[in-house]
Amino acid sequence: MKETPLPKLDMEKKMKEYMPSLFPLIGTRTFPWEKINEIVGNNFKDRLREYNQLRNKKGAGAKLVIESNLFDIIVEARKGDPDAIRLFTFFDFLLKELNIYLPDKKKELIISNLKGFLTNTDKNYRNYIGELSVLNNCLKNGFELISIEHCLINGKKIDFHIIHTESKKAYLLEVVNIHYNDKKDYTDEILIAEISGKLAMKLADKAKNLDIINFTLMPVIWANYSQLERIFSLQDKILNNTNSIFEPTAFCSYQDSMGENVFKFGTISSLLV
Repeated sequence: MKETPLPKLDMEKKMKEYMPSLFPLIGTRTFPWEKINEIVGNNFKDRLREYNQLRNKKGAGAKLVIESNLFDIIVEARKGDPDAIRLFTFFDFLLKELNIYLPDKKKELIISNLKGFLTNTDKNYRNYIGELSVLNNCLKNGFELISIEHCLINGKKIDFHIIHTESKKAYLLEVVNIHYNDKKDYTDEILIAEISGKLAMKLADKAKNLDIINFTLMPVIWANYSQLERIFSLQDKILNNTNSIFEPTAFCSYQDSMGENVFKFGTISSLLV
């Protein structure tokens, strides 16, 4: 079967429509829009090819199960889906705040995150948003970004090196994104084991051959409000008094009494107040 040609993608144009705050962060820097168009376009070609193969095997009613990526959210936003629109509004709000709190000379440091956010072809595009959300939260609370991908003496790299502007105390933060699987039937025991296990693996990997752990993990949980409530009720068992892990953070959005979108990113305990 001859492949149907896909319309030419213009991600730069779409980002100007849905995330205009991206562009002040990029500034006059060269940005790989053609490469981004190619990656996203190839992803859709692969999907179409997989679907055609599946349809040939199972008939016209076959359904291809995929993980939503950034472009899928654009498609849903264009259809008027309120969750997709709200998500894009948050993305733009986050980038607008980063443009305010991040000095011009440090904006270059997050360009790799922005590229990763735009080119990741599955749900893990959110990992880059998780990292930027943690950074933004730190900047808003009196911290300064010193460097990214800080190299430990064991050769492992940590996401952010930050310093508090008043106390001058420095921190090394490694962001760990954790996605709650809506299709999985979690018992409390399985949920505790899955989240604590991922954190323990990350900690062990980054701390390999270190005598002293001089960094801290910052978990970012991707889940809805009721799922966050459940995770918070199990938090003590998940963290297990580990000093090298901060309280998990998350994002939530809602509409206030005036119908305005409200976005919050912070510790789960602060979001559930």
